[in-house]
Amino acid sequence: MYEWLMQEQLPIPDLTIKNYIPLVDEEIQFASPISSNSSRHRIKNNLPGTVGFCPLIFKTQKLNDYISENLSSKKNSYLNAVHKDVLQRASAFLLLKDSKASFTIEGENPTNNPAVRWGRAIETTQWRCSFGF
Repeated sequence: MYEWLMQEQLPIPDLTIKNYIPLVDEEIQFASPISSNSSRHRIKNNLPGTVGFCPLIFKTQKLNDYISENLSSKKNSYLNAVHKDVLQRASAFLLLKDSKASFTIEGENPTNNPAVRWGRAIETTQWRCSFGF
């Protein structure tokens, strides 16, 4: 793990045992479904991320309950019941509000016109790409 994170090989011999073992124990933590074998360490690198960002999250009863609730399908059912125009207006409103907050944080003070144009441009892009509902 040190070598992976630091991108630096330690001056130790390679392991010679035959079996590969997963680096992350999937019984207690969330792991990547895709792993790469490290013949030097004889592990399956199933870390859920990259060298730059690799969050290790322990499985808890609360998280397992949320997963079993299938919130994604509940969200889709709810959003499919809302008229598309209402969702677009709400999205545009929230995006404009977020953009104004970003302008404030950055110390910029654009007139309303550029902020509105920005909101429309992003809204158009979002709806072309779709939110998945």
